[in-house]
Amino acid sequence: MKRDLIRLAIDRVTVTRAPYRGAKFNGDARCAIAWAEPELTR
Repeated sequence: MKRDLIRLAIDRVTVTRAPYRGAKFNGDARCAIAWAEPELTR
């Protein structure tokens, strides 16, 4: 259920290229998460 809920909360995940081949993965520097905005309901 947690996976289903997180899919609803994230619009896009962007991962940029490494600065050089063989570089260790630094998730904080290379990943950008676009969070979904809540829809207004009446």
